[in-house]
Amino acid sequence: GIPPAELCDVAVIKSKTPVQGHYGDLDPMEGFSDKAAADKLEKTLKNAPGDKAVEIFHYEKEGHAFMNTDDFSVEQRKALNFPGDFDPKTQELAWSRLADFLKQNLF
Repeated sequence: GIPPAELCDVAVIKSKTPVQGHYGDLDPMEGFSDKAAADKLEKTLKNAPGDKAVEIFHYEKEGHAFMNTDDFSVEQRKALNFPGDFDPKTQELAWSRLADFLKQNLF
């Protein structure tokens, strides 16, 4: 999700560290991780000063917490009626992108 502006100025992050985000376009959590919030974050980061990489991925058919595959998370998504396909191939793609990002930026 995206922290409130009063807690964190996301525009300064790009000058400090690379950033990668994964957002489901069907996410219903307005202002926190929905498509409009993710689009705003992406625009802010890409236009911010700094030379660190920014990668924001959007997944058209996914909703909130689509990468969380443990039993508890799956049950919570169902209980909260979160939309999305929660497709294993999409989850694998997102996790592989994250693993590559960490390999490139932590080692």
